[in-house]
Amino acid sequence: MVATPLRHPGLVPGSTAPRGDAIEPFPSCSPPGGSRHKAGMTVYAQWLQLIAYCQSAFGCRFTPWNDRNWGGLATVCFCSIVAISRHDQKSSMDKRLRDLAIQLRDTPSSDAVDWLMTRYPFEVENWGEALTLIDHASFSKGDARRLATHYLSRAPYASDRPYKVFAKLLGLHDLLRILSEVVPTSHPRRDLLLYHLRPLLNAAASDRDRAAASAFASTSTQSE
Repeated sequence: MVATPLRHPGLVPGSTAPRGDAIEPFPSCSPPGGSRHKAGMTVYAQWLQLIAYCQSAFGCRFTPWNDRNWGGLATVCFCSIVAISRHDQKSSMDKRLRDLAIQLRDTPSSDAVDWLMTRYPFEVENWGEALTLIDHASFSKGDARRLATHYLSRAPYASDRPYKVFAKLLGLHDLLRILSEVVPTSHPRRDLLLYHLRPLLNAAASDRDRAAASAFASTSTQSE
């Protein structure tokens, strides 16, 4: 009796399923998905590199029979997970701020200023986000001065970021004119203000800005 040839379900009569041992294709070796930097490396690959670096730096291998080294591996893994989580949170935050900046650019200047000062009062912990948005939006000259007067009213700050943002927005001359109205009376606070302003004062390019920088520095260093 002639054996009935094996057929794959659904094939037309006369066709048979492949016979013999077929070679299975190798699984894909493409890296897992995830956040990538400009060179295209995934965060996962960076994590593996971090582990390899620690192995080299500490001169040990992470082996099952070395509890101390496994503890080191656990520490590296934990720190890497935290770093990846923060990276993802930062990417999400950056996208949110980019979207807000686009909306602000499409909003009338006066309304945008009102929104910023209402949404980011000094009392909220993340009021510094307003500086990021101001740096990526545009305002009329009068509204830019209104923003600067508001957000510089509590100078000095612990960094030079507010001064750089408003120097870019207004120019050094107008920035110093606003700051001259809020120069602290106490020496420590005045010194802190001048410390962060010094690079901007030294970088004054035009005669107008150099004159304003010289006058501001002179006035601010006067004794009480």
